[in-house]
Amino acid sequence: MSAKIEEIEEDIERLSPLMAEKDLECARIVACTPQMYMMRFHPNGCGKDKPELGADHIFVDEAGYCNVMNAMTLFANHVPITFLGDHKQLPPVCAVDSQDLQRFIDGHGRMKYAFLWSQSALFCESILTDGMEEIERAFSKVSDPHFTETVRCDLTESHRFGPNLAGILDRHVYMNGIEGAGGTPLEIICIDVTCGNREERENPPEADAADAFIKMDCPEDFAILTPYSRQIRVLKEKMPQYKDTRILTVHKSQGREWDTVILSVQDNANIDREVPLRFTSSKTEVGMKVINTAVSRAKRRLVIVCDRTFWGSRKDELIGDLVSEDNCSTVYRYDEDRGLKKI
Repeated sequence: MSAKIEEIEEDIERLSPLMAEKDLECARIVACTPQMYMMRFHPNGCGKDKPELGADHIFVDEAGYCNVMNAMTLFANHVPITFLGDHKQLPPVCAVDSQDLQRFIDGHGRMKYAFLWSQSALFCESILTDGMEEIERAFSKVSDPHFTETVRCDLTESHRFGPNLAGILDRHVYMNGIEGAGGTPLEIICIDVTCGNREERENPPEADAADAFIKMDCPEDFAILTPYSRQIRVLKEKMPQYKDTRILTVHKSQGREWDTVILSVQDNANIDREVPLRFTSSKTEVGMKVINTAVSRAKRRLVIVCDRTFWGSRKDELIGDLVSEDNCSTVYRYDEDRGLKKI
């Protein structure tokens, strides 16, 4: 045992000079998460038990996905901060459901400001300059941040999107003339599926169609996404072999990419809900962000499983434009008796 302890002590002595704190003075770039920053460093000029960050400029990548509570700590360094992110995709993941966060706001209780853990870092200026009522309103309406002191620069050329997807997203999402420099156009496939009247956001025929496509095509790098947790359950029951690796809600897919993305839209005219297209209509802020996030996960091919009759008549919608004859290269029809047929 003593020999083992001796070996560990030697390793500690050998590795000690390599600790990050020892190299900070000569490091030109320090990369870490906001949480790691708070754990390892003190702001400039504060504290003695941890090293000072001593940065001249702080860059926050994926700022739209970083919550404002974490991002606000960076301002204690009194240096310029540049936020890089997509304000038209989903906000940070919060352990508390957004409906509960809204209920806390309306109830004016102790949890009233819990929504700040779900609000994007892009709202830092609003935290510093606006009243809390304005920030609460922005969260409730899922609206974009406005900038007065912050200098905003728009990305108008993306190497992530192919030219066809960039054009579609520009029409429905960004509206700033963005062009795709990704080279190869995204292949868009539609699987037309009809599901009858239902009260819950479950669409078993779409799960059957997705399963049939995977068996026919045998994609290697793929994910099956859907906006609704109810449909996740249906998909996992149909394809249990993929339940832990390939089937995700759109919210859980953010930050990841696959060669092939299969999107089970779920919504159509045959659903009896107060908000029938809650997460799928690009006419609403939340729906636009959900579908934009979903389709931009695809690197090579996007397979949209939906009621094409319903969505194809809505070319003013992002999904409708994607499955239109102008943009969809291949269409399949799925029904229980005949299976998957190319049309």
